Amino acid sequence: KLQEDNHLLPSTPLNGASGGSLAVACAASPTVISTEEALASSLRIANRCTKEGAIFNLERILREELSVMCTQEMVNEINARPSRVDFLWTSAPSLQRRSSGPPFDCPDDLIDILSASCHIPLYSSVNPVTSVQGEWGLDGFLSAPSALGCQPVQGVDETIFCTPFSSFPSKTTRRSLISPLVEDIPFTPAEYLSLALGRPGPNEEQHRLLFELGRKCAERWINNDYTRL
Repeated sequence: KLQEDNHLLPSTPLNGASGGSLAVACAASPTVISTEEALASSLRIANRCTKEGAIFNLERILREELSVMCTQEMVNEINARPSRVDFLWTSAPSLQRRSSGPPFDCPDDLIDILSASCHIPLYSSVNPVTSVQGEWGLDGFLSAPSALGCQPVQGVDETIFCTPFSSFPSKTTRRSLISPLVEDIPFTPAEYLSLALGRPGPNEEQHRLLFELGRKCAERWINNDYTRL
């Protein structure tokens, strides 16, 4: 929705942590990955998590899907983007924030970073960490858990935070936040967390509900229509 209404342009710097890194990769390569293709990819991952079990299999399932989606064309478009694209992950054991961005030499480089950004310790695989750029990496969320993994972009006038969670640090201003209201979410907190962890993954109807929820949040921000914070 933000891209459709020209609020997210090639000149807009992007960064993402955890699942947000996957969203950023798609947003940074819109001529290669359409919204429908990204939605279909997410649904394939969810279906496999439901069938095979997400615990200890999630990283393998994600990497196998990324090996299909992350083409050289995608890498080329991200590399050619005129503004910054950063993917956030957490270095272990220091729990320091790491930021990796283009240029990427090949799809495998991008896949390693996206996998690290989404690596939930002792959940994504039997290993508590994953290898990335010569270090041990963890989910980008863990570098700033109190801020839900979101970090301000340096060197810009303002950072707009996008999160699927309905709570956020109170210091965040209304205009700098895109997130759902509690009453927007058509699931209980337990169901919402279960879907996020792939236990089971959301089915096609639930995927569509979440997709429309994202559009609703974006429209609220575009229209400057706030009822919270």
